[in-house]
Amino acid sequence: MQAALGRVAVAVLVVLAACTRHDRGPGPAADSGADGVTAAPAGIDEAPEQTPTTRAPLSGHPWIVELVEEHPGRAPTKLGFVTVPLGARERRPVVIALHGGGDRPEWACSEWVAVVSAYPFIVCPRGPGGDEGLSWSHPSDTNARIARALAAARAIFDE
Repeated sequence: MQAALGRVAVAVLVVLAACTRHDRGPGPAADSGADGVTAAPAGIDEAPEQTPTTRAPLSGHPWIVELVEEHPGRAPTKLGFVTVPLGARERRPVVIALHGGGDRPEWACSEWVAVVSAYPFIVCPRGPGGDEGLSWSHPSDTNARIARALAAARAIFDE
C-alpha cells in the first residue's frame, strides 16, 4: 500500500511540474504505466496537421462535464466528471484526480482546477458506493474506473 501511495505522490508531482511549465507546449505522447493505465494525451488529441494557431478555441461546454456510460433499457452509469480547459487551442495534458473516502468526484475536480490553473483536462472518476459513501476498493477496480472515465472523456473531447 505504501509503495502505491508513493507512486501516486510521484505522479502528482510530475503532473504539477508539467502543468506549471511556462511554454505550455504539447507534452510527451501517451504513456502506459506499470499498472496498465494509459495516460491520455490531451486535446484530448490534436491532429498532427493542425497547429495551435489554426485550431479553433475549445468552447461550447461548461467548465465541468459529467461523464456517464449509457446502457440500453436501464439507467446510465455515473462515471465521474471532467473539467474542460475552455479556450484551449492546443493539446493539453490530462490529470487523473481521485477523491478521498466520503468525498465526491466533482469536489476533487473543483480543487484540482485551482491547483493546476485550469490548464489541463482533469478527469475525476467516481468511486464505488452510494450517494452518501463514495470510496475506493481494490486497485484493479480503481484502474477499471479510471479507464472507463478516460474513455468517456475521450468520446466527448477526442477532437
